[in-house]
Amino acid sequence: MRKQVGNHKRLLICLAVTFALLIPLCSALAAEAFDFGTLFRPGYDSQVYSAYKVTVEREAVAPITATVVVIHNDTDTGVELHRDTDTVAPGPYGPYGPMTFPGYEPGTLDAGSDPVSGDISAGETKTIIFEYTPLVVYTITYWPNGATGLGSTDTGYAGSTYTIKSTGEANVGSREYYGFDGWNTKADGLGSNYLVGEPITLTKDLDLYAKWVPRI
Repeated sequence: MRKQVGNHKRLLICLAVTFALLIPLCSALAAEAFDFGTLFRPGYDSQVYSAYKVTVEREAVAPITATVVVIHNDTDTGVELHRDTDTVAPGPYGPYGPMTFPGYEPGTLDAGSDPVSGDISAGETKTIIFEYTPLVVYTITYWPNGATGLGSTDTGYAGSTYTIKSTGEANVGSREYYGFDGWNTKADGLGSNYLVGEPITLTKDLDLYAKWVPRI
């Protein structure tokens, strides 16, 4: 009987020591969460669950979008003048319009183009094409007509306003004993007269001869 009591006392002492050691350990574990590290899966982005110090990967979902491509072309050469690519939300899109390019007529919508406005679905691409016709270029030639200069040429677009140049701008020089009296479309002065600084609308190539009159 005494032997059993002794064994019980020793068991109780062992249990007490064990509990005394476990209580601080459990407190420490309770104070700091477990760190499970990072769980990685290709094709997933990162999401952290801080309560357990674990990083897992959740599926990355691509945004639902559509695309509108606007192209501006030279009708004569097919050269692309400009391009815009817009990422848009599904639903209504546009309207898109032509741009302004120096040396070209206003743009027009190509017959095979998608409409400039309407509805577009997720993942769909609309292609809008504008065509631009190059303006006709006219040449203006300035002739010295007996003066010391070499003369010059200039250009302008059809339908544009052009300003007639001076003798200095036109590089026709001067003529001894003569004074400059404007420009004429004929070397003998029997054509149409033009004055320096006069604005004209270009409708054709133009030859301008310096008019010289004797000094008195």
